[in-house]
Amino acid sequence: TQPPRGYTSRHWTLFPHRKQSGTFKRAASIFIKCSIPSGMRILDVGILAEAMTNLSCSTCSNHLALYESEHLHGWHTTFYIKCVSCHQLFSEFPSSKPLETDTTKDTTVNAKLRMNEVTMRSVLSVHCSGFSWRDLHKFATIFNVPAPLEEMPSHYLNKIEEVTKSAAEESMQAAVDELHQEGDHPPSAVPGCIDIAVSFDSSW
Repeated sequence: TQPPRGYTSRHWTLFPHRKQSGTFKRAASIFIKCSIPSGMRILDVGILAEAMTNLSCSTCSNHLALYESEHLHGWHTTFYIKCVSCHQLFSEFPSSKPLETDTTKDTTVNAKLRMNEVTMRSVLSVHCSGFSWRDLHKFATIFNVPAPLEEMPSHYLNKIEEVTKSAAEESMQAAVDELHQEGDHPPSAVPGCIDIAVSFDSSW
């Protein structure tokens, strides 16, 4: 049996019982289009844990359960999918991806020094929005999510400063290169340089 038009065989395998329940029209009427998720979500992990109980262990046929590490690092944590009976571990995964720019890949390095996306985004949101780290704690309390780190991690701020400075220098260098390519500039007192008029408001 093939899936209805507009649905891939990968999605169709999510509902194998519908293959045996009649025509395409009948199956498609209750079929929900879905896609593989990406990005951040705020969700109730209790709902995810409850859904996990619908899966069965391949070893003892009992249901699986979602567990969370007792050692939280702000909003970053580790989840485990295990059987409630034989305790076989099926999966272990972090709640947030590690940053590609993180150079502390050595497992012997203190976990607090390893950078992850959710912590970086929380630090960046505070830095760009003008509210305090304490305000982020209030947000966490209202949403009933674990509190972020007690203090804003300085090595994340250092990384933001490093990346911001690099991007600014590249942007300014690109502007200079563009001016050099245009030509027809008045002579400058310094050979190889171009005089550029700049205006600014000192009240800032």
